[in-house]
Parts: sequence; structure tokens; C-alpha cells
Amino acid sequence: MRGDFPCLRPVWRASREAGKKRGDVLGYKLPRVDAPRDHEPDLYLPVEYKNMAVFDLSLKDPDAQTAAVFGSLAKAREMAVDRETMRNSRGQTLPRELKFIN
Repeated sequence: MRGDFPCLRPVWRASREAGKKRGDVLGYKLPRVDAPRDHEPDLYLPVEYKNMAVFDLSLKDPDAQTAAVFGSLAKAREMAVDRETMRNSRGQTLPRELKFIN
């Protein structure tokens, strides 16, 4: 990936890799749309989780995970503010894979 998205490698990818080490994340991808329509995203960040139970955490677990990736919660907050200057968030979706039983 080129340098188009400088925060993805050190932050987003590091967070996904930490999830893989914990066994929560099975995989992730970075599909980019070449010619997005108006008001549609040009980059998707899908993550495949082991199951929905990985989101069932105590209140301190996410803080510990964030501090492990960013170095501290203060650094995470600082980077979150900086990241907002680079993007225009257009919402999020939660697609679920359906499988045939028979």
C-alpha cells in the first residue's frame, strides 16, 4: 500500500494484528474503490472477527488494548484528533456472512 493513508499501518493495522494475536480477529482487508459514486466511500476496512463475543469486554479491557497499540491513552486521543483532519467518515456497516446449511 502506498502512503495514501499514513495512519493505517501504524495504528489500524497494529490494532488488527494485536487482535489476531489475541485470537479475536481472523483477518482484515483494505478494498479500495477506484471510482466511488458521490457520497460513497473510496476505502473499506472490513475486519473478520472470530465471533460477536469478542466485543463482550469489561470496561478496562479496551483501554488496555488501546494503550498497548498506541503507547498510552493520551497518545491514542491525540492521534484520533489528528486522524479526523484526514478523513470524512461516512458511517459504518456491519455485514454478516450467510452460509448455506445444506
